[in-house]
Parts: sequence; C-alpha cells; structure tokens
Amino acid sequence: HMGADVKKMSSVLGKASQQVIKIMMDGVKSGKYDALDIIRGIETGEWNRTHEGERPFMKMLWRKVRDKFRKYSINKGKLRK
Repeated sequence: HMGADVKKMSSVLGKASQQVIKIMMDGVKSGKYDALDIIRGIETGEWNRTHEGERPFMKMLWRKVRDKFRKYSINKGKLRK
C-alpha cells in the first residue's frame, strides 16, 4: 500500500512543482522582477511567510530551471549578478 501512496504523493509534488515554476516564469516574462530577484526573494524576507521545508524546495526548483530563465533576462544569455 505504501508504494501506491508514495506514487500519489510524488504526483502531487510534481504538479505543485510545475505550478511554482509557472509562477516564477510568469513573473519574469511580465517584467515584475528578474530571474535573480527570485532567489533573493526566496532567501530573504520574513521567515514566517513559509513553512519549514518550503524555502529549500523552492530553491531546489529555482536551481533546476534557472538556465531556462536566461532567454528572458535583459542581457540575453546572462543572469544579473
């Protein structure tokens, strides 16, 4: 039974991951912020706005897709430092 539940949990996390990445992409594409503002926003600010484990999860997603953000950056191909 546990194997089936792990598969269900993985599916839920996969869908949540896609939604988080979409929010990041939409914000960058619309010009609300740039790609590096995302990691700064995740790492700084009030700590009580997320639950334990959520920030590392968002950081992991950011690292997974950050190269895809390069085409949306102002200096095409380079992320601001």
